[in-house]
Amino acid sequence: MLINDIEQLKRIVGGTVLSNSFSDISPSIEAAKGFVAGFIGEAAYEAAEKIANDEVVDGVAAELAEKFLAAAQKPAAWYAYRDYIPEAQVTITNNGIFINKSSDTQATAFQWQIRDLQEKYHRSMFNAINELLIFLDKNRDELPFWKESEAERERQNLFIRTTKEFSRFFDLKGSYALFDTIRPDMLFVQRTKIRTALGSDRYDALAAKWMTQEVFSETERKIFDACKPVVAYLALSRRIMTLPAALMPDGIVEYYHGDRMDMKASNNIRLEILENLKAQLEDNANAAMSDLNDLLDAEEEPKPKGSPWTRSKKGFSV
Repeated sequence: MLINDIEQLKRIVGGTVLSNSFSDISPSIEAAKGFVAGFIGEAAYEAAEKIANDEVVDGVAAELAEKFLAAAQKPAAWYAYRDYIPEAQVTITNNGIFINKSSDTQATAFQWQIRDLQEKYHRSMFNAINELLIFLDKNRDELPFWKESEAERERQNLFIRTTKEFSRFFDLKGSYALFDTIRPDMLFVQRTKIRTALGSDRYDALAAKWMTQEVFSETERKIFDACKPVVAYLALSRRIMTLPAALMPDGIVEYYHGDRMDMKASNNIRLEILENLKAQLEDNANAAMSDLNDLLDAEEEPKPKGSPWTRSKKGFSV
């Protein structure tokens, strides 16, 4: 496993761990694999497990391997505790489910306290994922399992590859986790809306030059740059209604707390806020697509009759 004993968990989550049995929490560590591998891919996760089991990963310096393992263990640890908390509160027997009380001086936490702790761990695991992805990006040339992975190859296909560049259009607050979550949506927009607007031949030519870092002509650069806001706005509009609360950009989430002793105390994200934001993002995407269409129509070179360029001014939009 990525984490093999309770002492490793203690080093990551600090004083939270007191007397947990590792055998009890280890299934939650296994469950964390899907979460972590979903961001870094199976190859990178398997490399981390090899390092955790004292195996050598080809082409990776020992010091860097240890740093990578430490970065990968953090989100797994926080995920595991978030997953384990509800079961830690109860004992399940043939006679029913009972609340745990370890002594006369300790009582089970209120439900709002348990939820607050889970939310803290939820934020911590996404913060740790951000740190892991930043580490991988910074050291990609020295980590062959990452540089050659499907996850990284997919990122290289993106017209927008970094959170800094995406934040020119919508501020992600540096969240690689949020960026990675909307990555499939960006690829979808590129391969459908942008391909339709440019035409397959031009789209493929621009994408190939971008992948191989070949220098764009002045016209190609203007067109490529005009594609980016369409990708950013439309991709986020596709995902905004289903984003986990922990990934929401600042300013979207509104907190509501009832009586803190009340089991109904909760955190809500108002649906109308998301609906309004989705509509605004779609409006921005349509405006960006209009700018792209204008740029394509203004080209001096002749365009084949019936091409996507001639059709674009007759109603094509996102």
